[in-house]
Amino acid sequence: GSKSQLLLGRDASENAVRAVNWSQIGVAHFATHALMDAESQSRTALALSPGAGTDGFLTPDELSTLPLRGPLVVLSACHSLGGQLLGGEGLRGLASPLLEAGARAVVATHWSIGDRSVVPLVDRFYAAMAAGASVDHALRQAKLAAIRDGVSIADWAGFAVIGDGSMIPRLRSLGLAPVSWVREPGQSRRDSTFR
Repeated sequence: GSKSQLLLGRDASENAVRAVNWSQIGVAHFATHALMDAESQSRTALALSPGAGTDGFLTPDELSTLPLRGPLVVLSACHSLGGQLLGGEGLRGLASPLLEAGARAVVATHWSIGDRSVVPLVDRFYAAMAAGASVDHALRQAKLAAIRDGVSIADWAGFAVIGDGSMIPRLRSLGLAPVSWVREPGQSRRDSTFR
């Protein structure tokens, strides 16, 4: 965007996420690990850094209290579309609480994703939005590029848009060439240490 804030390591804490001025956020990208339990919401969370009296896990209940003001939220984390199936309510995991909190759209994953192997997809996704594509069209373009390049289905098909995919986030283009799909020698198909 025109302004950006990057939180890494210890700075990517539960308290930092709560302290964000969400009225100024157009896109929030979480590249982290997700804990997903189909039996219990209390064991479902986004993993962040602990500290200052917090455990570092943002649960569905905590996510639903964030004062979001219509941003796109990208959950680049394993199984971030999973969750507990609640009668009369549907699937309750990480995406639905973000929509309840005010996110306009959430991009999340159906299964385990590789930490490095999904970078080209995410790179192309953001480049397409910076060029003016809506969230759903940008994700489609990134997936089509993966298909054309012969990328394993595991590295691109798990991403989905929940909510208003027609939104067009205001992003600026950095004019960089997209990251190559070529893997480093010896890199496994899945490079996440968490399953």
